[in-house]
Amino acid sequence: MPNLSEPKRWSVGTKILQQDVLLGRLTSSRPETVVRDDADYLILYTHPNAPYRSAQLVKRYLIPVEERIDRILDFDNWQFEDRRSGDYHLISISPPDAWYSIWMIWSGNWEFRTWYVNFQSPYRRTDNVIIVEDLTLDIKVDPDLSWSWKDEDEFAEMVRRGAITTDQVSAVESVKGEVIELIEQKRGPFDYSWKNWRPPEDWPVPEIPKESDHI
Repeated sequence: MPNLSEPKRWSVGTKILQQDVLLGRLTSSRPETVVRDDADYLILYTHPNAPYRSAQLVKRYLIPVEERIDRILDFDNWQFEDRRSGDYHLISISPPDAWYSIWMIWSGNWEFRTWYVNFQSPYRRTDNVIIVEDLTLDIKVDPDLSWSWKDEDEFAEMVRRGAITTDQVSAVESVKGEVIELIEQKRGPFDYSWKNWRPPEDWPVPEIPKESDHI
């Protein structure tokens, strides 16, 4: 008999949509290509200059944090725009049920730049979509594995306003040590095993599907 608790896996090269949400509201939709989908990881690839749709702030770090959060939480004035990612390659490496995803970013000519730990609620999947709630806090990890926290002020302000719940805060706190241990012990994606990964040359840049503006 089939294992009904086992999710349907996507094959390598499948085009899916990642939808990011905040308090149940859609903030962005990004077409992605599946690199791997198994019991250990869901790994997705973002092409350079890939199209996406987003209501998130542009140049957000030029805005003081309190005003920034005011604008992020001003749902009535959100406007979705067609955008493109920058001139970089990115893979996101997400363990199932984890409260984080690990990103690897290369320049457009495949010079490795950084790892990035993105704290987020565990992703949910439908037939061709994953839904992710970003929790603002991040860790930037340089190629030599030195690391630093990022967006601690934004995380604290979102917690203060109740946009990140106490349960979510507890979950993030519970995995911080696990993530730092992975970095410092060069385990998981931090063991350089994915540094030389390259997509097949015939993988096309995915288009944004029509359902991108709603969950």
